Amino acid sequence: MAENLQHSISESDGKGGAAAHETKVPPEELQKVKEIVDALTKAIKISKIYPSNNPIYQKFINELLKEKYDSYITEYGNLKLRLAQSKLIYNGAEVYDNPDRLENIALKLYADGIREITFHEGLDNSELLSFLDALNANLDPEKTDDDMVTLLWEKNLQHITYFVIEEAAAEGEGSAAEDLAKRAPLSEFVKEPAMDASKKHHLEAESGMPVTEEKPKQQPAPELPVYSVYTLTEDEIEQLKREKEAEENPAFTFKIIDILYEILYMERDFNAFSEVVDTLEKAIDLLISRADLVRAGRLLKNLHEISGAREKFSDEELNRVIRAIDRAGDAVRIRELGDMLNKNQAIDINALTSYLSLLNKNSAIPMLELLEIDNRNIRRIVCDVITGLVKDDIDLIGRKISDKRWYIVRNIAYVLGRVNNTKSIEHLKRALKYDEPRVRIEGIRSLASISGETAKDLILTALNDKDSQVRIHAVRSLASLNHKKAVEPLINYINQEAFKKADFTEKKEFFEAIGKLGANEIFPFLKGILTKRSWLFKRTSQDELRACAAFGLGKAGTNDALNLLQAVKEKPGSIVETARLKAISEIKKLQVKQ
Repeated sequence: MAENLQHSISESDGKGGAAAHETKVPPEELQKVKEIVDALTKAIKISKIYPSNNPIYQKFINELLKEKYDSYITEYGNLKLRLAQSKLIYNGAEVYDNPDRLENIALKLYADGIREITFHEGLDNSELLSFLDALNANLDPEKTDDDMVTLLWEKNLQHITYFVIEEAAAEGEGSAAEDLAKRAPLSEFVKEPAMDASKKHHLEAESGMPVTEEKPKQQPAPELPVYSVYTLTEDEIEQLKREKEAEENPAFTFKIIDILYEILYMERDFNAFSEVVDTLEKAIDLLISRADLVRAGRLLKNLHEISGAREKFSDEELNRVIRAIDRAGDAVRIRELGDMLNKNQAIDINALTSYLSLLNKNSAIPMLELLEIDNRNIRRIVCDVITGLVKDDIDLIGRKISDKRWYIVRNIAYVLGRVNNTKSIEHLKRALKYDEPRVRIEGIRSLASISGETAKDLILTALNDKDSQVRIHAVRSLASLNHKKAVEPLINYINQEAFKKADFTEKKEFFEAIGKLGANEIFPFLKGILTKRSWLFKRTSQDELRACAAFGLGKAGTNDALNLLQAVKEKPGSIVETARLKAISEIKKLQVKQ
């Protein structure tokens, strides 16, 4: 999962820290990196003009990957870029800086807490398009209000990783980007002067039409009725203002709440005690309706402190306070919270996290309804909080896996994986049978996270899924988990006639998986496919299989595989030749590491 690829570090590199230890980069290597970064920036601009399925855009992406990125990866390995405040740094050398702060990629990434980003071998067009889509959304404030970390988390990229500091805003270095996002409209600063003769002449010359200024017609003032007016004195007006401010001042309101909280420690009559708790419950409701999650969370925290002070309160009083905390997380209150969040999308995320974390376990099921809110940040927080609530009782949400809303079930599957408990497997088994493919994919990811033989065997069943993306995710997971038992089922699937009609991407995933899992044992099978020639009318289909066999041999990484790949000669530029050369390069790099 993308979250597994995201890492957090507790300290900032500081301003310009990425370039603090400069190293000498060979000119050829530095030029390749600059070309990749330049191509990425151009791709972002092109994507604003053409949709992702446009041939022009696709051609540009293919050239970026094949000609520039693959060339770099083959020679130097993964591409790691560090971020200064407005620059991209490669091994101490600056490779990007854009004076246009609104278009500066580095500035936006840096402001959102990202300090390093790495592009790994295996990056394909779909992931690159997803990454560009996230950058575009982040650069355009009209598209989303999510930060870059959230957007990348949602994209679940497998071959792009990044380091994030936990509290970017605390550094005070994100203010430049925030100022850009909060700029007031120009009309607030500029007043249109009366049109002078030169401006009028210029407009007429541009449009070829006479320009006239129409002045509003003067309307007679309406007659006002005569009332008997009582005039307040200045002292009376000031007194009314003070009273109004006192009633509306949140600090004043919370001072009263603090007093009620103190009364609970002194009141020994249970009925009076219960009445004070009633008032505090209503105060929570009021604060939620006003979107004041900071004070609502503080009040809830106070109630938790009382519930833990067993030596100071009777069991009856403690149970009353616990019921109040439970009530804050019941279905009615969570629904009211959801209504407030839908109206206040720019809510304080930290305050929301703190408030939700203070709710009791009974809120876990009602909290699932918050996943309908159209805000990725909020949904991510809700999932994290639910994970903590159900870690000791996964059946609490596991029984909701049959919900008809696929987006709710997908998040339930995600939470079951985060809990990382083998008890989740039985619920995830049902997720693999859900109608929506995205739910089944999330179920595979969670099973891979849990691991273990039972989880791996369950992933194996997804090889027969009707959706190609589900099958691809299953194959990738089996390969990453090094599940040797998957080799025979994978070969059986490859030998099916229907496999020949599969998309090349899927074929490649299957062959690379058996190459990685089978090593020497799979060599004869791959050799037979690579060296097999076919008649002209079957050549395209067979060449795809031969190319995939070459990729599989590259993943096997054995000497036999290397010798075979070097012995086979193919037409320059063909799909088989391209795969053969890449596989040879991969084996050689693997041998150097060993």
